[in-house]
Amino acid sequence: RSTLFPYTTLFRSSSGGGPLVDHQLVLAGSSTRGVEDLREVARQAGVADRVVLTGGVPASSLPALLRGCDVFAYVSLAEGFGVPPLEAMVFGVPVVCSDIPPLRETAGFGRAQFVPPLDVDAIAAALGRAVTDSALRAEATINGPAAAARYRWSRTAGVIRHALELAARA
Repeated sequence: RSTLFPYTTLFRSSSGGGPLVDHQLVLAGSSTRGVEDLREVARQAGVADRVVLTGGVPASSLPALLRGCDVFAYVSLAEGFGVPPLEAMVFGVPVVCSDIPPLRETAGFGRAQFVPPLDVDAIAAALGRAVTDSALRAEATINGPAAAARYRWSRTAGVIRHALELAARA
């Protein structure tokens, strides 16, 4: 459901300078769709050394990866719920994600920056702001963990149990 298109073209806007020039793009996940295109665009832009493809990340390694982020980008064209931005918010990482309803619902309380998923300039601007705006970073440190705490599996299980109990009595 996510797309690598914005990330491939993002290099064209960040390779000449700006706030992202000293950052790496770390793509975590097992999907390989579009990876070769990304490598080629990064090579052509002269930034191939700044692209890290981790492949699948074990759950035990995810906290360390997220703690090391300056910003977490989740540019998805369609989404069911939006767990990855919440995972980043747990660690107070500023989040940039697609302006689509499921992500607005889950990431909105953490004050994520929302961008059109195919607007490379908007994505680059939001990423740049996330790495340079100290007020935004401080806000993410406070609001992110609080927003993520709203979504607990134990709370979800309680709501489902209550709904099933009501249905059984009907």
